[in-house]
Amino acid sequence: MVSIGIPHSGKALVNMKLWLDDIRTPPDTTWLWVRSYDEAIKAIDSAYFDIISLDHDLGMVVLGEGKGGILVGGEVEAKTGYDVACYLERRVFSGEIAAPNRILSHSANPVGRRRIEQVAKRLTELL
Repeated sequence: MVSIGIPHSGKALVNMKLWLDDIRTPPDTTWLWVRSYDEAIKAIDSAYFDIISLDHDLGMVVLGEGKGGILVGGEVEAKTGYDVACYLERRVFSGEIAAPNRILSHSANPVGRRRIEQVAKRLTELL
């Protein structure tokens, strides 16, 4: 998991945490678990989150669970955690919502993780 600090935009800290992943469960029960782009957007539009942790690849088909972990098949066409990061970036820069204190990327996809980190870095540099 990569932690990227994002400056706070003046809203009171609430300690709410958002976990976006269609397969992996959150680290503990303090996270609100959403499994899709649409669920993430609805949550972001409804509440302030102190920490947001994003997976990149969404819409994977779970084939089963074995000794080696979760077996996944092909992807269903779905928006990604990067799309959620871009949505968040647009809303923060337009002044519609406060930036979270941290955006985390827990994606196993190195390219996707890097794309999410780039959005978080832009938020850090421009706020």
